[in-house]
Amino acid sequence: MPHSTPCASDPVHASHSDLLTRILRPVAVTLLVLTCWGCSPGRFLAGRLAGAPNRYPTWFAPEPRVYLGFPPRITESLPIETLEILRQASVIGASFDHQPPPESIPIPSDPSPVGKAARQPLTLAFRIVPPADYQIRVAATNWIENGLEKAEFTFQRQLPAPPLPPEVPRRGTVFLLHGYGLNQDSMLPWAFWLGERGWQSVLVDLRGHGRSTGATVSFGPVEAADLQTLLDHLIAQNRVPGPVIALGVSYGAALALRWTASDPRLDSAIAIAPYDRLDAAVENLRSDFASWLPRSWVRQAVRHLPAVLELPQAELDTRTPMSRRPVPALLLAGGKDRIAPVPEVEHLHNLASPGSRLWVLDGSNHEALPYRFPELIPPIARWLEERVSQPSPTPRTSP
Repeated sequence: MPHSTPCASDPVHASHSDLLTRILRPVAVTLLVLTCWGCSPGRFLAGRLAGAPNRYPTWFAPEPRVYLGFPPRITESLPIETLEILRQASVIGASFDHQPPPESIPIPSDPSPVGKAARQPLTLAFRIVPPADYQIRVAATNWIENGLEKAEFTFQRQLPAPPLPPEVPRRGTVFLLHGYGLNQDSMLPWAFWLGERGWQSVLVDLRGHGRSTGATVSFGPVEAADLQTLLDHLIAQNRVPGPVIALGVSYGAALALRWTASDPRLDSAIAIAPYDRLDAAVENLRSDFASWLPRSWVRQAVRHLPAVLELPQAELDTRTPMSRRPVPALLLAGGKDRIAPVPEVEHLHNLASPGSRLWVLDGSNHEALPYRFPELIPPIARWLEERVSQPSPTPRTSP
């Protein structure tokens, strides 16, 4: 049984993979019926994969493998804000031969909206976490249940958070991007850790997740454009001290790399367990969490997905934007990760620009890796310190 902590109210079930199982279980019977009628289940399943994760019922959720426990008032004084986006253009095809000068930073993109999700109005929910002395404390518990490795991470912070001492310098801004099927709350521990070190964080509920709307996800191209628009909005309000860095987990890690490769205002990316190819990631999820589902159905679904999303097949893979424009990145992988295995993360590292780094934690799986703070903090702190010491252009709005 999961370890219980007195401070935890409703723990966040922080498994990027549970949501896929939640999606697949209720549609399995429907797919069997369609097959009996002679219909291909691939397109039907592709439509479910493209649907917004926050629209799926929670009562189909399996037992999670990772729990996060938070005090009930942990987000006190950190209000949710929203940004209305009526119509979006994707960042497909954006590429740069060099870093533009600060006074003229263009954001080239396809002038017409690309992808089904781009035509849908969006309310994007986000939260700013300013630098402060949050005094975050982390407790971890690991156990084996029914042959599966499980973990619980409990977090506490000082309420209210006192200001940082004068000797702690103010740094820049880190956008924190959560995993598939989760929401911004799953990234709160990183926001507080960064805040203690002088960094401002922007927590975002990605399209179709958490408190944000959007009926369809795009697995990256349109979400990157959403983040560009959010950055424009915050820069216009003079709320983005530089440098600007994207830090993401799993689905959010792939997006952090994609966004950095398409927006020269970002200094670099920190990617924890990013996937290289979407088709391989979906198959790995099926194998690890839903092996009862026929592999052929999932393969059909992945083949139909580009048509459902109205996007080119290659644009769903993280390697595509990385190949167009290599960017500085710190990539972190788990040695026991079966969703984003080390060789796939190594391939992304090979596509990154010179000076990028790959760090592997041998004993960690996909779900637990983002919260292995004692092991992750040294390489991430070192990367941030090096990036803040480099000259960085003042972020400007896109034209």
